[in-house]
Amino acid sequence: MILLSGCHSISNNISDSFKKVNASLEKSNEVISAQNNYEQYYFDIKMKGDKNKEWTRKADTLYAATKKAVDLLGKIKETLLEKDSVGDKTDISAALLVRTPLGDSLDKVVREVPEACYAALVSRGKKSSLDSSVYQINGVISRKDWIAEDFGNEPTVEAITTLNYLRMEFMVASAIVLSDIDSNLK
Repeated sequence: MILLSGCHSISNNISDSFKKVNASLEKSNEVISAQNNYEQYYFDIKMKGDKNKEWTRKADTLYAATKKAVDLLGKIKETLLEKDSVGDKTDISAALLVRTPLGDSLDKVVREVPEACYAALVSRGKKSSLDSSVYQINGVISRKDWIAEDFGNEPTVEAITTLNYLRMEFMVASAIVLSDIDSNLK
């Protein structure tokens, strides 16, 4: 788990803590979507597409990678909730993600979004903002078997919290880069 690693007991207190963190992340995701909407920046870029086709292609690639990742994270979250609506089972996320095609897909999209962000970045001045946004994601993907470590034998609520965290980081990183492209097209 990214946020609360080392908490492997399924006691009620820990489970409740993850539920609180997850609720906070869900609320944060809603606020980020409303205030710093990567989709709105992308739409604005598409409306200005004639100004710089290279930057528009970069925005297309980043948007596609982010949308694919956000959609996959949502699909995984829905599946986890269908299998364990309470969130206390410790075998659901491992069975779904550890050494499975779905887990491989998750690993792939988690790697693609930061790469697409850096490839699309226009202003070097925004690199430090992007670096801080993807710092945790880079820490995750630097571990060889991060899916087994983060989703193996963890309560479902912890897995969902991790997915929500990744979703938030993807949206923020993409918004940073897409807003940079958008502002440079004006």
